[in-house]
Amino acid sequence: MHIQVVIDKIGVLLGALGMSMALPLVTAWIYQERAAYIFGGLMVLLLIISGLFRTILVTLQNKYTKKVRWKTKDNYIMITLVWIVAACVGMLPYLLTGTVYNITDAFFESMSGFTTVGVTVLDNVEETAKSVLLWRSMTHWLGGLATIVVFVMMISSVNKQAVQFFKIKGDSFAREKLPLNVSDGVIALGSLYLLNTVVIILLYKIAGMSWFEAINHGFSAVATGGFSTRTASIGGFESMPVQWAVIISMVISGMSYALIFHAWRTKNLSCFWQSLELKVYAAITLLATTLITMHILPQYDGQLFYAISDAAFQVLSVMTTTGWSAVDYHTWVIPAQLIIILLLFCGGCMGATTSGIKIDRHLILWKQAALELQRVIHPRIVKVLKINRQVVYTDTVHNVMTYFYLYMFVVALGTGVVVAFGGGFYDAFTTVASILGGVGPAVCTLTDIQSFAAAPTILKWLYICLMLLGRLEIYMVLVFFKLPLPKKQGKENRIVQREY
Repeated sequence: MHIQVVIDKIGVLLGALGMSMALPLVTAWIYQERAAYIFGGLMVLLLIISGLFRTILVTLQNKYTKKVRWKTKDNYIMITLVWIVAACVGMLPYLLTGTVYNITDAFFESMSGFTTVGVTVLDNVEETAKSVLLWRSMTHWLGGLATIVVFVMMISSVNKQAVQFFKIKGDSFAREKLPLNVSDGVIALGSLYLLNTVVIILLYKIAGMSWFEAINHGFSAVATGGFSTRTASIGGFESMPVQWAVIISMVISGMSYALIFHAWRTKNLSCFWQSLELKVYAAITLLATTLITMHILPQYDGQLFYAISDAAFQVLSVMTTTGWSAVDYHTWVIPAQLIIILLLFCGGCMGATTSGIKIDRHLILWKQAALELQRVIHPRIVKVLKINRQVVYTDTVHNVMTYFYLYMFVVALGTGVVVAFGGGFYDAFTTVASILGGVGPAVCTLTDIQSFAAAPTILKWLYICLMLLGRLEIYMVLVFFKLPLPKKQGKENRIVQREY
C-alpha cells in the first residue's frame, strides 16, 4: 500500500461523510432535536480532518515525486479499508446521541447500513430520533452509491487490474459498453442512481407515505437495503398502495444500472429483452411468485389479489436483497417457505446495488454444467460457453466456481459457529445466509423480533464480518487479510505448467 493514496482516499471519504451529515443536521433542527449539536459538531470535525489529510497529502507529494504504481491487491485493500473506515465514522452518531450504548452495537448498525444488509439492534425504531433514522437510511444510500462507484472503477478501465476483477464478476457486461473513462462512468451511473432515488421517493409519497418516511424508505430502496422507520417494516403501514409502490421500486432497483444506461444512451429499449440476465431475473420472479401464490391461496380464503401481493413482495424482497417484510412468511405452508429460502442464494442483476451470488454467476454455472453433460455424451464435441453471444473464457468460469464454493463454505462455517453458540440449525442457517447475501431482516429467524440487540457480542462480530464479506464479494476481504506472498523464485526453480 502507498501512504499517499491511502491518505488521499480516506481524506475524500471523511469529507464526503462530513458533508452527508448536513441533511440529518437540518432534520434535527426542523424537529428541534438535541442531536443537531452532535451532527453539526461531527460535520465540522470531519471536514477539518479531511482538510488536514489534504495538507499532509500535498506535503508528501512534494517530498516524494516518484510515480506510484498501483497494483490489483492495492485496489482490493483500499476498497475494503474504505468500507471499514466508513462504518467506524458512521457509528459515531449512534453512540453520541445515546441511540445505542456500546461500540459493538453502534458498529453493527453502521456496518449493516453501509453494506445495505438492513439488520438492526434497535428494538423500537419509532422511538429513535428522526435525525438518527435519516442518518441510518443515508448509510444505505451511501453504501449503494459506493457499490456503483466500485463497479465502474473495475469495469470501465482497460488495464489488467480491471480485467482480473472483471473475470471474477462475470463477462456479460461487455455488451453494456460503459464509458471507458472512470469519471464519466461514475457520473453516468451516479446520475441514474440519483434519478432513481428521486423517482422512488415521489412514488412513495404518492402511495401515501409522509415526506419523512418516503425519503427514508427511498434511500433504503434504491440501495436495496432493509432499514425502515417502523419496527414492523413495510407491513407496519398496512397499506396496499404502499406495498405495490415498494414492489415497483424493488423491481427497478434490482436491475443493472449499466443496462439501463446503455438503453438510455442508445435510445433503444431492445437491449432489455435481449439481455439473458434480465430475462432470467423476470422469469424467476414470476415463477416464484406464481408457485407461492398457489400454495398460500387457501390461507388467504381465496383472495387472489392479496395472495399475489404478499407473494410478489416477499419474492422481490429476497431476490433483490432489499430485505423488507410485508407479512410473516413463517406462517405460510412449508413449500412456500422453502421457495423463499432457495431465493436466498439467487441475488439480483450484476451492476445493481444488490448483494448475493447474482444471476450472472448462476447463468455461467448452469451453462457450464450443461456443457459438461454434453461432453460426457459426446466426448469429441468442441463447444464454447457463451452468454448473450459473448464468449465466457475458462478462467472466468473457474473464478465463478471458486466464488460459489467460497460463498457456500462461508455459509456452512457461519452456520456451524452460530449452532455452537446455542442456535438451532434452521435459525442459524437462514440468519447466516440472509446476512451474507445482504437480504437481512426479511428472512432472519434467529430472533422473534427483527432486532439483534439480544444476540451475544461474539455473534454480532461474526455477523459484522459476514456483512463485509457479502458486500465486497469475499475476494476483497480475503485479500485484505491475506499474508504477504513469498518472493518469486529464480527461473531455475519455477515450475512451468503446460496444457496439452
